[in-house]
Amino acid sequence: MCAASNSGRDGSDVIVDIVDNGEGIASDRKQAVLAGVADRDDRKSIGGLYNVDSRLRHYFGNDHGLEIVSPFQGGRGTFVRLPAEFDDAAF
Repeated sequence: MCAASNSGRDGSDVIVDIVDNGEGIASDRKQAVLAGVADRDDRKSIGGLYNVDSRLRHYFGNDHGLEIVSPFQGGRGTFVRLPAEFDDAAF
């Protein structure tokens, strides 16, 4: 498997994308992961993404967090949206 990352600005946000050429992820699995109901006993579980997404949304609001995409040709992309500027005293 090969992975790559990139980042850039989108208005007042920073977008970080991490993509790989693995087997991808089914649509229902993506929803379950981000809802926190993914089967954690599954050895391929990616439930940690739920924790990261929840914390990002807690600190920065629902317009920020993770988005998981699985292109038609396979692989997986995880996009992280963060505000470019924030008050670090809030942490």
